[in-house]
Amino acid sequence: MLKGRENENLEKNNDNPNFLKSVDDYLTRFQRIPMSEKIFFIQHLGVMLKAGISLSKALKTLARQTNNKRLKKIIEQVYEHVNKGGALADGLKPHDAVFDDLFINMIAAGEASGTLEDVLRYLYLQIKKNHELVSKIRSALAYPIVILFAMGAIGTGVMVYVVP
Repeated sequence: MLKGRENENLEKNNDNPNFLKSVDDYLTRFQRIPMSEKIFFIQHLGVMLKAGISLSKALKTLARQTNNKRLKKIIEQVYEHVNKGGALADGLKPHDAVFDDLFINMIAAGEASGTLEDVLRYLYLQIKKNHELVSKIRSALAYPIVILFAMGAIGTGVMVYVVP
């Protein structure tokens, strides 16, 4: 009798769209944002601003274009903040786990000096270079790890089959 009620409660919760949305929102918080998505966001935001598109319209467009749910939610929150008259840097501050302090402070400096497009271009180039460097380091470290693993396997094979 009790199990029937538990299953009934679970079925009610699963049918509730608010329950499913809250679970989806909770899981989205832990979704990783790839560096390529951040680079895409920064590059395209800078290009749109340079083309004369307003900041709020550029953010709205980027929110529609991104596939990453977490980044989409962040951009939508920043859009809401900017639409209410807030600064872009202030809208990014609550998301310091995604955008580091240097990034946020550079955006603030760009807004204050009126050179936001140039700052975004600089940040895009810098983050792209850092991403390429990290990729090169990872690939350079992968080869020695494979060699060490192979040496260990060969050593184990020799000790098990040849030495006895």
